[in-house]
Amino acid sequence: SLLGIMASLRSVRPAWRLHLITPGPGALIDEARGLAASADVIPFGAALARLGEPGIGDGADLAHLLVRLARTAGPLASYARHLRDHLRVLQPDVIHTHGLKAHLFAAWANPGASPVLWHLHDYVGRRRASATVLRRSLARCAGIVANSVSVAEDARRTLGDHAPVVPALN
Repeated sequence: SLLGIMASLRSVRPAWRLHLITPGPGALIDEARGLAASADVIPFGAALARLGEPGIGDGADLAHLLVRLARTAGPLASYARHLRDHLRVLQPDVIHTHGLKAHLFAAWANPGASPVLWHLHDYVGRRRASATVLRRSLARCAGIVANSVSVAEDARRTLGDHAPVVPALN
C-alpha cells in the first residue's frame, strides 16, 4: 500500500519530494527509488527488530514484554536519536508512518512541527502494551488512516472516540 500511495502522489504532485526511511534493506527501497523517491535505511538493530508484541493473552505475556522493553532502553533511545537527527535534516512537510514501531518512533522523535500521520494496518486492541503507548502518543499524531473500516473501529474502541481515525481502503 505504501508504494501505491507513493505512486499516486508522484503522478498528481510530481514536484513533491518523497523520502522513505526504513529499518532494513530490501526491495521496498529499490521500488521507492524507482518512483523517484529518495530512501535511507536506519537500522533498528537486532534488539529492536525482535521487539514486538503478539496478541497479548494474559498478564504474564505483558510482564514478559515489559521486561524486554526495559532491556532495550538503550537501543530505543539510540534509534530515536538517529531518526530525530535524520528528520531534522530532511525537514519533512508530513511524516507518514506504517507499522506500530514506526508510529511511535515518529511521534516521539519528530524534531519539528511536521504533522505525523499513522497508517494503521493492525488491530491495536489485541496488543495491550502497544495500545497503551499509542494512546499516550495521540497528542503527537495529527491523524490516523486505517486500512479498513474494521481496523478503524478497533482503533476508535481502543484509543478512544477522540482518536482522529479515518478508514481508507487499500
